[in-house]
Amino acid sequence: MVKPIREMQVALSKKWNDKFVKKLPVSYKKEGIAYVEHTQVTQRLIAIIPDVNMEIKEMLYDNFTNPNTGEEKSILTGIVYKISGTIDNEFRIVEEIGMCDKPFYNPNPEKNIKILTNGERGKECLSDAIKRCGMRLGIGIELYE
Repeated sequence: MVKPIREMQVALSKKWNDKFVKKLPVSYKKEGIAYVEHTQVTQRLIAIIPDVNMEIKEMLYDNFTNPNTGEEKSILTGIVYKISGTIDNEFRIVEEIGMCDKPFYNPNPEKNIKILTNGERGKECLSDAIKRCGMRLGIGIELYE
C-alpha cells in the first residue's frame, strides 16, 4: 500500500522526544547547543525510508605543518556524505559535508591534549555528515536555531 503524500516527510520531521536531546556546552551560547546522536538520526532514516542508501562520497584532507615539530601531515578535515531514498513516492538525494573540529596537533606541548588520529577524525566527520544530511530531510530541524 502506498502511503499518502507527505506522511513519510511528516514522520521524518517529527520533533525529538526530550529524552533523546542532549546539550553540547559551547563558549558562545550560554545554554549550549541542542543535538541528537547520529545513531538516532540513522535509526529514523532506516525506519522510515525503506530503500535508504547512505554512502561516503569523498574524504577531504588538508596538508598541515606542525609549528612545534615541523612535521608535515595530511589531516582528515571533512567527509562528503550522500543519503538517498524514496520519500512519499519521490526519489530524493541529499549530500552534505561533515567536519571535525577537534585538535590535530598540540598547540601547547606542556599540556597533555588528546590528538585524534585520522580514523577518529573520520568518525567525527561521519557523525556530523549524517546529522547534516538528516537535517536537510527535516530530521531534527527544530534543534537548529
